[in-house]
Amino acid sequence: MIEFLISELLALVLEESIDSTLSKRKLPKVIRYFILLFILLFYIFVIGLIIFVGIKSLKDNLIGGFLIILFGILIVILAIIRFRKEYISKKNNS
Repeated sequence: MIEFLISELLALVLEESIDSTLSKRKLPKVIRYFILLFILLFYIFVIGLIIFVGIKSLKDNLIGGFLIILFGILIVILAIIRFRKEYISKKNNS
């Protein structure tokens, strides 16, 4: 239950943050760029943490650590693809 609430709250915050970075009238550019930087740093932290855990777990379990690292790399690739798709589509619609 609490995981669902946290995930929905983060999704809401991140979606609204991305929408606010694309709006031209609501917020000044400096604030929009700051929000975009915050989102980027958040994703880098989470993905870096996953890869760090994978590297640390390589000592105990080689296959498990390798899979966690691959999972982190997959998240990086999918995040780049989704961000480009969302940002370009919303930019073209505005």
